[in-house]
Amino acid sequence: MSGSRKDILVKQAGTYIVELTVTNSYGLSASASLPMTIVPDEPPVAVFTVVKEVLRDPARGMKAPLKARDASYSPDGDMIAQRIWSYRYDSDNDGDFDDEAVVIIDSGNKTEIEHLVPDVGRYRIYLEVVEDFGQPTIQQFIASGDYRRGQSWN
Repeated sequence: MSGSRKDILVKQAGTYIVELTVTNSYGLSASASLPMTIVPDEPPVAVFTVVKEVLRDPARGMKAPLKARDASYSPDGDMIAQRIWSYRYDSDNDGDFDDEAVVIIDSGNKTEIEHLVPDVGRYRIYLEVVEDFGQPTIQQFIASGDYRRGQSWN
């Protein structure tokens, strides 16, 4: 079969030996083997910028716009398939955001967000980015933990 191609799915980094044997129509064959190194998949790096201070806008019902712009990237060239934007509001003004509720702004794949908030005070914006493989794969062999993620807050 001329021009045959075989795709493989490898989930563990390491060095693998690929062996190929070719047999012609006379029954003669030749073999070759080569090492193939699979490097670990690196997680994406979540990076974004925000407008640090905003004012409530009378034209928008006295709400203030939280604005952020994504600058995330994948160090190994994978595609970022999902961006999950959220925030926490420091409701008791103690500087601790860990005890506050997480509010999801958008879980699609927006590279920029603007979200109106009614309350004066401190907000912390979070971004989680999720990679995709950028190529066809066999879904039944993929677990949710196989999709690499990166998180950041500002």
